[in-house]
Amino acid sequence: MSHEDYHKEHLAETRAREASFNERLRSEEVRGNDIDRKIDHLAHRVTVAEQSAVSITLSIKDLQT
Repeated sequence: MSHEDYHKEHLAETRAREASFNERLRSEEVRGNDIDRKIDHLAHRVTVAEQSAVSITLSIKDLQT
C-alpha cells in the first residue's frame, strides 16, 4: 500500500466515523424533541387537572352554602 493509498483509506474511515456520529447525534436530537413534546403535553394535562380541582372545590363550596 502506498503512502497516498494509506491517506485515502484513512480519510474514508474518518468520514465513515463522522457519518456514524452525525447519525447518532440526529437520533438523539429527535429523541430529545420527542421528550420535550411529552413534557409539554404532561404540563398541559397537569394544568387542566389543577383547574378542574379548583372548579370542583368552588362548586362544592357553593352547594354547601
